[in-house]
Amino acid sequence: MILLQAGEINLWYKYDHPQEIIQTSDLGDIPRLIERIESMVEEQGLFAVGFISYEAAPAFDSALSCHPPMEGLPLMYFELHGSFLQGPLHHLLDQELPFMDNFPPDSWKPLISPQEYQDSIHEIHRYLKQGDSYQVNYTMPLKGPGLSSSREAQLSFFQRILQAQQCRYASWMDIGDQQVLSFSPELFFHQQGKKITCRPMKGTSPRGNGPQEDRTQANDLVHSEKDRAENLMILDMIRNDLGRIAKSGSVKVEEMFHLEAYPTVFQMVSQASCETKASLLQIFQALFPCASITGAPKVRTMEIIKQLEPHARGIYTGSMGYIHPGRKRQFNVAIRRLVNWGDYSSYSVGGGVVWDSSQQGEYAEALLKSRIINGPLPEFELLETLLWTPEQGFFLLEEHLERLSWSAEFFGFTFHRAQMIEDLRELEKTFLEQALRIRITLNARGESEIQYGELPEKNEGTFALCPMAMDSKNPLLYHKTTWREPYNMRQQESADFTLLHNEMAELTEFTIGNLVLQLQGKLYTPPVSSGLLPGVFRQELLKEQTIKQRVLYLEDLKAAEAVYLINSLRRWVPVSPLERCKL
Repeated sequence: MILLQAGEINLWYKYDHPQEIIQTSDLGDIPRLIERIESMVEEQGLFAVGFISYEAAPAFDSALSCHPPMEGLPLMYFELHGSFLQGPLHHLLDQELPFMDNFPPDSWKPLISPQEYQDSIHEIHRYLKQGDSYQVNYTMPLKGPGLSSSREAQLSFFQRILQAQQCRYASWMDIGDQQVLSFSPELFFHQQGKKITCRPMKGTSPRGNGPQEDRTQANDLVHSEKDRAENLMILDMIRNDLGRIAKSGSVKVEEMFHLEAYPTVFQMVSQASCETKASLLQIFQALFPCASITGAPKVRTMEIIKQLEPHARGIYTGSMGYIHPGRKRQFNVAIRRLVNWGDYSSYSVGGGVVWDSSQQGEYAEALLKSRIINGPLPEFELLETLLWTPEQGFFLLEEHLERLSWSAEFFGFTFHRAQMIEDLRELEKTFLEQALRIRITLNARGESEIQYGELPEKNEGTFALCPMAMDSKNPLLYHKTTWREPYNMRQQESADFTLLHNEMAELTEFTIGNLVLQLQGKLYTPPVSSGLLPGVFRQELLKEQTIKQRVLYLEDLKAAEAVYLINSLRRWVPVSPLERCKL
């Protein structure tokens, strides 16, 4: 069975029970087999789906250099089907999938050491200085545990990463001894009749840990001269490649330096298109592999890649896609690709290296891209808890909805803000003269629920410091959600409240609110970067300059003149330590 995303979040194709499988590990066979597949699709009305490995490149242009094929994987694999199904993924699977555990922490090991990586970047800089290349896309593989042997468990894992990534060109392929999972956000080419569209992706920045930091990260990437230059270089290469098969004068740039947001990164994307009558083989001869995963110029840069990368790439940076009748084709750039080999899995990461790329920065960026497989996000709903009083109505309503809107955008949830406000105003008409706790939940499908109840009675109490650290890199810490497992695990039953800290021994927040310490008469709260929720009431106090941000440690807690738990429901809650705090 093969599942392929058709360029939209909720549109998938499912191919099952192929009439024929065409595969080869012989470079010489590939041109003939591509022509055969195109003929069977256009003349017999069949539907082809499969992949082409990176090391297949010399079959399309003998000037291109690659390692020998990866052992155990064909250079080209396609299935021919008489029909296929389409629709949302959960409809196509039509079954309850078992939960599959995350990979254990730090279970993915790079097969290239930091020193080897830095040595290669140093060598690339030498080639750049000599003028051999203007950009080299350098990659490295990681090795981790194998997936469950159960197809259902694998599909559960696949769906959970999809929920976390919100990509548009993903696929799941069972090719016998291996299963290939791709979570690609990048389009190689889409063809409809005579028109071909390419959408190269170049330029990456991590997401922020709060709305303001997120906007800053996005703005910095959009205006980054380095990233814009890289993106433009690859766009020019794509235009040149399209020019080899294009109708005269039809090559167009349709979009430049557009930012796409994903849960872990921002990506810079441009788009070019042309009209062509070229055959499928001629299209691959002109375009494959995609310039965004080689560098410029392609021929010399691929020689450098072969020299410096010790491993074959396989399907990674190759392409996966479909070929349908009527010259309807779509192929992704096979990045964010995991291959399950049974006893272990492999995953690869990389990035474009230019003259001003730092050795340490490129390694960090590469590892950033591997975060999506370190543990798929659990199922959750977004959550907001508001205070309603007869005097003020909904306390900080706009701020709560702004945070909910940002989290919905971050995770790809649908959020109808105007409808939410209308529903709240309608519900408010039923309230009596009593302060209430309002609870709003929003799921990934855009379905929301509003509940209300009595306020919590306790507005003071004791706290204990949890001995277990929180992982400040967990993206869910920065959003208010129904996922409470790590907070529940750390709850200290002996105290009214539990104070948390991160892996760097920085104080972060309480399990139900933000932290404020009074030190020498001034009020301080930890920065969001320590790994905590940007509370709405906290943001309001920062705006009013009632409190200031500062990294806080255990020593600060011991020296504090007062300790407060704050949130928009309870506002200021004075708390005192239950016992001497120790980390």
